[in-house]
Amino acid sequence: MIKRNRRLHRKLLAGSIASLGLLPGASLTAAETTNAPTKLDKIVVAGSSIPTAESETAQPVQIYSQEKIQQLAPRAISDLLRTLPQASFGGLSGNNEGTGFASGARSVSLRGLGADNTLVLLNGRRIAPYAYANGNTEVFVDLNALPLAAVERVEVLTDGASAIYGADAVAGVINIVLKKNYQGTELNFSYENTTDSDVGKVSGSLTVGAANDKTSLLFAFDYAQENALFNRDRPFSGNTDYSLFSPNGFDAGSSRGWPGYMDIPRNAPGLVGTPYFNAAGGNIRLAPPGGTTGFATPAQYSPVNPDYNYNPFNYLQYSQLTPETKALGAFAYLTQKVFDDKLEVFGEFSYRNTRARVELAPSPIDFEGQGPGRNLPVGSVTNVNGVRVVGNRVTVPVNNPYNPFGVVLPATGRSLRIRLTEGGNRIQNIETDTYRLLGGLKGNFQVGSTSHDWEGAFLYNRTETVRNNSGNVTLAGLQSALNSASLATAFNPFAGPNFTHPAGIVSGILANTTDSGQTELMSQDAKIYGDLFDIPAGTLRYAAGGEHRSEIYLQTKDQLQKDGGVAGQVPSVESDASRSVTSAFAELKVPLLGNNFSLPGLHSIELGAAVRAEN
Repeated sequence: MIKRNRRLHRKLLAGSIASLGLLPGASLTAAETTNAPTKLDKIVVAGSSIPTAESETAQPVQIYSQEKIQQLAPRAISDLLRTLPQASFGGLSGNNEGTGFASGARSVSLRGLGADNTLVLLNGRRIAPYAYANGNTEVFVDLNALPLAAVERVEVLTDGASAIYGADAVAGVINIVLKKNYQGTELNFSYENTTDSDVGKVSGSLTVGAANDKTSLLFAFDYAQENALFNRDRPFSGNTDYSLFSPNGFDAGSSRGWPGYMDIPRNAPGLVGTPYFNAAGGNIRLAPPGGTTGFATPAQYSPVNPDYNYNPFNYLQYSQLTPETKALGAFAYLTQKVFDDKLEVFGEFSYRNTRARVELAPSPIDFEGQGPGRNLPVGSVTNVNGVRVVGNRVTVPVNNPYNPFGVVLPATGRSLRIRLTEGGNRIQNIETDTYRLLGGLKGNFQVGSTSHDWEGAFLYNRTETVRNNSGNVTLAGLQSALNSASLATAFNPFAGPNFTHPAGIVSGILANTTDSGQTELMSQDAKIYGDLFDIPAGTLRYAAGGEHRSEIYLQTKDQLQKDGGVAGQVPSVESDASRSVTSAFAELKVPLLGNNFSLPGLHSIELGAAVRAEN
């Protein structure tokens, strides 16, 4: 991350620069200047479905108010949540070094229990997850899809709340509450950069709202663009050799370097006359000299300890701390009271487009292959237990003009590993569109002296992500270039940084791939809450309700990815999954001490109970 003492924030125009038209005039009446007690409005705070005054909550809820958010001046919701002490390494920062399968997204994990155990809500309701799972298993909400400009407050429940929300709230709940009953026009613009390199960000937002006794209407628009920050741009993040920073450090670089290493049969003809030859066979791991142009003799090769990471590749010189991103969004909210204020109609609509350009280190190549197709010739098709398996093992034939060993490499079941720095970085261009539509009704009724509120809503939320990948090595193209007997068209796997292939060879083995993902959430919910009756310590309060939601998760891959035809990638599977969840919950709060029924030193004690059933 960027250290604070190395940053220079140049906020040309930060915060509100215009307040126009709709703001009411400020005046103080005699009643407002008295010391009379102020009655707090009851609101629903994360961790309970029973409305309460914010100061009364017994739940461990941390609330970021509008004032607090302005003080912290986050660039995005992910920046705001990163300040939480409970937020841990389990969340994604935006690129995840390309190892999390969900590059370009941002998530939050509370207490290290994983993003899939941290429930993120928008106005108390669920959000469709990102189209790609972190590690191919951890489903999460992409924080990039949430509009910071329209946020009123953020509620963070740092305790588990499965009885209220379900099994995905084990680590806690984060509820993003958007502005309501807003009056005025607010225009924000900011520019930020650092003194070290160009990591400039431009962001702006426009919020317009109007409200009266019956109607509340809000529109919010925002845009943000941020340049990439590379690991090499900071002295503390640009090297995998941690021994430079600590005497006990080690080099955590990749074993796929340029030049790489290879396992050679000891009885290979090319080893005759060298100390490495052994007619009895076996294998030896060798590496060419570092400055080789690919024409080194076997005697110039050096043995490599199989347990030692030879020539560790410093991939941090190529990868990013944060990717280049762009985001554009719009949000609208409407409430309208009808039937003499006995019924309220409400609705939300939001759209957000986010784009990210993620750069990863040049493509690593494991000649022996990966996954089920390992050690099967590239392009070969077989059937294993009813599953189609495509081979992805690449070999260097004897007639390759750069092969000095006189045998096919790598040896069966052994390694030949390199990294094609000549091919440049792998690049992912990721675009996500998020749509959200909510409509509902709420009302109130009296039963004797008790008041009861009810609410029901329909929600449709959809995310669509398309990922275009370039700079990947196609195994079929690589094998074709390795099979060539001509120096003009053959690929040289024994070279290093001092060697350049003839024009067209490297570009001929690179391929572009495309995959896409889609998630969909459709839900109907209803709940009722209110007061039951008074007891000496206060009022017995309750909430009860139910929800039915349908979820869809789709992923499509091009044929090259499905066959495992890309170097460094295991075969990818497509997903076409759905599920429906029906749940019911009930909650009760019983005051044991309170009002005039208290003990010395104990003003208030409340017993809370909740139960939830899900199918």
